[in-house]
Amino acid sequence: MTAYKVVLAPQAQRALAGLVPERRRAVHEAMRGKLSTNPLAVGTPEGTGPDALRKLAVASAGVTIGYRVIDAQVEVRVVWLLGWP
Repeated sequence: MTAYKVVLAPQAQRALAGLVPERRRAVHEAMRGKLSTNPLAVGTPEGTGPDALRKLAVASAGVTIGYRVIDAQVEVRVVWLLGWP
């Protein structure tokens, strides 16, 4: 199994830094687990094509992760994080 490199865009880095520790830890676990091992099998695509934006809800953190999978570079780019109550 190929592990994908997870890269955070500057906006996502700022959002992650603003989360409380419990939420931040849950988001990190999702990025190290689901997003780095099988990013195309999780999340909901928001469009068509290989680089479509995908959304993954991390219920334990109350955060949705917006990301794109770049297969040619074996990379997941986290574009944004959106917290919800």
